[in-house]
Amino acid sequence: MEFYIDSYVKTIDYTGDFKKDHSNVYFIMGEYPDGRRYTHYAKFPDVVSEFDDEGVLRHTNVEKEALVKADRFLEQITNYNPQDLTGVMYWNETTPRYGSEAWIRYEG
Repeated sequence: MEFYIDSYVKTIDYTGDFKKDHSNVYFIMGEYPDGRRYTHYAKFPDVVSEFDDEGVLRHTNVEKEALVKADRFLEQITNYNPQDLTGVMYWNETTPRYGSEAWIRYEG
């Protein structure tokens, strides 16, 4: 089983004036050799949103911190090295890797 950091893009209201912007959210993916994949529930967003003293929503870029946290967590998981994530708390099965044996079974 291989573990790695993956990400998805999340739409955010960047300035409080409904101008849309995007943020990356990092997470840990576990993948079996046959292509079955699991995601861990822990998420590491690269933007933190908080209201300032005047009540205006402000966003702070914390990409470096998010990646450091994700790297540390990946190292912990890799050292623990779980081999079977089926039904394990905090892990959710997701779509198999495209073109893999698991994908063919999933699509079939």
